[in-house]
Amino acid sequence: MVEEVFIRMAPIWRLQVEGQVLETTAEHPYYALAKEWTAAARLDVGDWLWTDENRWVRLESVADTGKVETVYNFRVWSRKARLFTT
Repeated sequence: MVEEVFIRMAPIWRLQVEGQVLETTAEHPYYALAKEWTAAARLDVGDWLWTDENRWVRLESVADTGKVETVYNFRVWSRKARLFTT
């Protein structure tokens, strides 16, 4: 169950892995080898990122797009724990 929705403006970053471009917020966390959970803005080209497909991929590029967009985060309720999802 969604408990609360947060709407705000945020800078957008562009990551590229395996030729795919991802747009994300600067603070969105990625699991990087040797860095653990790391904000997108703190990633470096060549970092290895863990995917939801249970494998490592190499970060080919990372850059601030200069865009600021409306983003949505929400908090959900779980019987086991409160989770914050972005």
